[in-house]
Amino acid sequence: MATGERDNTLYLAAWAATGVFTRAFSLALQRRPYFDGPHTHVLAGSLAVLIGYNVRSYRERQLTRLDAQRLRLVERRAKAEAAGGEDAHAHAH
Repeated sequence: MATGERDNTLYLAAWAATGVFTRAFSLALQRRPYFDGPHTHVLAGSLAVLIGYNVRSYRERQLTRLDAQRLRLVERRAKAEAAGGEDAHAHAH
């Protein structure tokens, strides 16, 4: 297993554990047995994995968009400096 795959697996496993813990904690607050209805723990863990997967996907998409925007700004600044010299740099600040 590659390092990236292992990191992704651990990341999603942490989300699953969070879901299971949340379900057990909610049962504890109700003063019911922690592992009452194990299918609900599986459901909570699965839902948490789904949320974690979407959070990671959203974050990666946003970082990609930010990198693309940064490159566009750097290219625009380089063109402005090449065209106008120091005047363009003074207007940028």
